[in-house]
Amino acid sequence: RTAINPYLGRYRTGPQKPSSKLIQSDLLISIDSRGFVEGGVEFIGYDAKGNEQSELLALYDFHAVGGDVVANMVSNLGNPIYGRITFHRLGTTRNLVVTVRPSVYAGAAPVVYRYLGGGVAPRASIRPHAGRASRWTAGWGSPAATVGRYHLAPVGGTGGVTGGELTIFMRQVRKGLPLAPSGVLHLVSKRFSIVLYLTELRSQGTHRAASVNAGAFLGPVIGALSGASTRTGVVVATLRAAGLPTVQLRFTRFATSPQP
Repeated sequence: RTAINPYLGRYRTGPQKPSSKLIQSDLLISIDSRGFVEGGVEFIGYDAKGNEQSELLALYDFHAVGGDVVANMVSNLGNPIYGRITFHRLGTTRNLVVTVRPSVYAGAAPVVYRYLGGGVAPRASIRPHAGRASRWTAGWGSPAATVGRYHLAPVGGTGGVTGGELTIFMRQVRKGLPLAPSGVLHLVSKRFSIVLYLTELRSQGTHRAASVNAGAFLGPVIGALSGASTRTGVVVATLRAAGLPTVQLRFTRFATSPQP
């Protein structure tokens, strides 16, 4: 992991050539609470027909190859490996030269990503202080009060998000252990429509938190959801995830069954 540490951080592409299909791309490389390197990348660009599209990919299996770092990419639908992404430090700066194979948007030419700041371990941002761990409980309340379907509405820092839906249900996480609450979050905007997975749902008084996974419930953690619930069936929380704009969302339960 020592060779990868200099690559940790948040990155974003600068202006692209007029001929490029890529509009913008955001990249995150970080360390999770277990010490594993993980990340995510979002491409916003034009497809072959000239339509604006967005692709959110999770990054894993980071390893050094010569003087570069290489990672595998998997789609947010949990499909097999989508491709490979190679990172190269640009001189003595913290900027990166990135090559993606295959890529519909970036093309074969390397793309420069500007360094925006230090890497973030998404899991750590939602975990309570060690001295207060006993005050947090699993879930967002009793299953009867939380399981079901929620309408989603942006309330601040929309980042283009226009709506979506959250479904919370009880899931067998580990054999022999009680069912645990999990969520499927569908985000919709004018530029993209993606599905994310919520795990490690927890609460502390009115506070609510969860990990955000890409691809599947067992996929890489690419961010966190944290907020509060002041009345049953309503949660206002901020979503922070690699490759996505930070957005504050209001979840309002409209059905007590997770089934459509």
